[in-house]
Amino acid sequence: MLVIPLLIVVVNFRLKLSSAYNSAMELYEEEKYEEAYNAFKKLSYKDSEEMAQSSQYNLALDLYERGRYERAYIELKELNANLPYKDSEERAKSILSEHPAVAQEGDCITFGRYEQNNNIEDGKEEIEWLIYWKSGNEMFLVSKDILDCQPYDMNNNAKAYWEKCSLNQWLNTMFINEAFTEEEQKLILEHDGEKVFLMNLFDAGKDYVSGKEKICEATPYAQANGVMIDEEIGGYRWWIVDNQGDCRYMLFDVAYKVVGTEDYIGVRPVIRISNFGK
Repeated sequence: MLVIPLLIVVVNFRLKLSSAYNSAMELYEEEKYEEAYNAFKKLSYKDSEEMAQSSQYNLALDLYERGRYERAYIELKELNANLPYKDSEERAKSILSEHPAVAQEGDCITFGRYEQNNNIEDGKEEIEWLIYWKSGNEMFLVSKDILDCQPYDMNNNAKAYWEKCSLNQWLNTMFINEAFTEEEQKLILEHDGEKVFLMNLFDAGKDYVSGKEKICEATPYAQANGVMIDEEIGGYRWWIVDNQGDCRYMLFDVAYKVVGTEDYIGVRPVIRISNFGK
């Protein structure tokens, strides 16, 4: 006796799905892509998943045509999260190249130049930076690879304050002048009184900074300069700042303190910039 009521429920459900799908299609045909995308995302009916992708793709194109580059880039990146749709990946890369200010956390941009391939004759190479924090027009960047290596203090003074150690002085004199032009340096903002500094423990723990293993590649130039390698893990050590503001390195030594300040630990400089690509 329950068969007929159950059948009615099933039929009504299918009718509602069909009606919702048709409404979403109408929005799509009227080029109301954002509304169509939201409508298709709620459905699991016919080709609703593919139509949602198509709606988001067309939304991104429409946003780009209207000059809303960052929103268009974000939509394309979201579309690429699993498998790229049509030429969405190429379009996202093109927008980032044309309008670098659209870059988001986890993206990679180029800024400044530094010797990396250890071939001085062919000049310095562009530095690749990972964006690990962004708010408005400001970005915090860390070099994708270990660019060079330095001891904490040339005088082997483990008790030297960060402001006085040779590593800090090297970052804010030799490195900054070697890596950036005067015009580029104008884009770099001070952070706690410094223009170039080190990543803190919390941010260094983000997977996209150096993977779950926290292992980072070193450039051939850094390797030639003697960057210290951890033989047990086969990865290069690099300087960070811990929660107390003291200098440590990744990966940590067992005693969780600086060991052998004469060792040449890898350096991944960090900078804070504003209005990049504007």
